[in-house]
Amino acid sequence: MEKVWVVFGLVTTIIIAVAASAEPKATFEPRLTPEERQKIFDRIRGEAATGEGTPRRIKPACDPDAFKKRMKDDPPDHLIPTAPTSFITNVEYAIEEDGLFKKKKIIYGEEMYDEMVQGGVIRYRLGEGVHFERPTAREEHITYSNLNDEALIIITDNACEEDGQTDCHPYKSCHATDIDGLKTEMQHLMGFTGDGSFAGASGILQWGSQFGYEYQGSYECRGALECEKYVTCIQEDEGDGVASITYYWSSPKWMLTTDRRQVPIAVEVYATGKFGHIFDRRVLTRYDFFEFYPDMRPSQEAMEPPSDVYCHGRSSNFLPPKTPHYFSAETETVTGFNLVYPAGDNETQTVHFKTAVTHQ
Repeated sequence: MEKVWVVFGLVTTIIIAVAASAEPKATFEPRLTPEERQKIFDRIRGEAATGEGTPRRIKPACDPDAFKKRMKDDPPDHLIPTAPTSFITNVEYAIEEDGLFKKKKIIYGEEMYDEMVQGGVIRYRLGEGVHFERPTAREEHITYSNLNDEALIIITDNACEEDGQTDCHPYKSCHATDIDGLKTEMQHLMGFTGDGSFAGASGILQWGSQFGYEYQGSYECRGALECEKYVTCIQEDEGDGVASITYYWSSPKWMLTTDRRQVPIAVEVYATGKFGHIFDRRVLTRYDFFEFYPDMRPSQEAMEPPSDVYCHGRSSNFLPPKTPHYFSAETETVTGFNLVYPAGDNETQTVHFKTAVTHQ
C-alpha cells in the first residue's frame, strides 16, 4: 500500500500597527500635472530674465560674488528653517535643459536619510531611460554610507519587456562604488548637483548653507499652500557653473505637523554654465517633496540592499559565523537521474528516478 504523508502547517500572521501623531498624511499634495509643471518652468525662466543668449554663451543664472557681498552687508534677520537630521519622503525631480541639446525628464521615488549613521536609501522610478547607455532601465535603488565611503547602485532593467517577451523577469544588477562614484551617478541622473555635496534630498536641503539664504516673503508654492521663500546663489566647485536656488518651506500658519514644524515643500534650481561640457547649458530643476516626515529614521532593514541581488565589490562589516570544532547533525541528500529505454517503433521512453540518502 502506498503511503501518503500529509503535513499540516500553522501560519500565524502578526500585524503591528504604529500610530504616530507627528506624521500626518498630506492628502492635499498630489503630484504636479504636466501643465502645472510647465507653468513653473515658464515662471522660472521669466524670473531669471537672462535672455536667450546663444548656444555658446548663456548669461549666468546669478552672481555669487554679488550675493555674498549683499549677505555680508545686510545679514538676513529671517533665517531659513533648519533641515531635519533624519527624514523619510517621497520626491519628484522634474528637469529641463535648454541650450544646444534640449532634454526633459521626470524622476519620481522615495528617499530616506539618517544622519546618526550618515547614510540613506534612494529609490527612483525612472519611467523612461535616463542614461543613453541604459535606455531600458526602469528603477534605480541606491543605499549609501558616508562613514564607510560606499554606495551600492542597483539597476532594474526590463529589456525583455522591450523585446516583447511574454515570460519577462526584469534583470537586476548591482555594483559597489565610493561616495565620489555616487556623486557621478547622481550627476548623470540630475545634471547639476550643487556645490559638490551629495545630490539627494539630504544634500539639496543644505545647498549654499555656507553663503546664507535671503528671505523673500510668503508665496503660494503648490496650489493654495502658503510657503516662505528663500534664495541663495552658489558656484560649482569645478567649472564655471552657477545656480540660483529657491527654497519653499511651509508657513508656520499651516499645521503640517502637530507641533507646527515647518517642512520643505519644493526647491527650484536655475543653473547655467558648461558643467563639464563644451557648450553652455541652462538647466531648470524642480524638486517637489510629498509626505515629508522629519526626524523619522529609516529601519536597519531598509538600509540594506534587496535580498535578491548580489553587489559585486561590496565591503562588509559583518563576519560569517565561525565553524564549530565539533558538532553532530542529520542531513539528507536527494539525487535524481533519467533512464531512457526503447519503446518500439523507433521511439523511446524516459523514466525519472530519485534517491534519498540520510547521513548522521
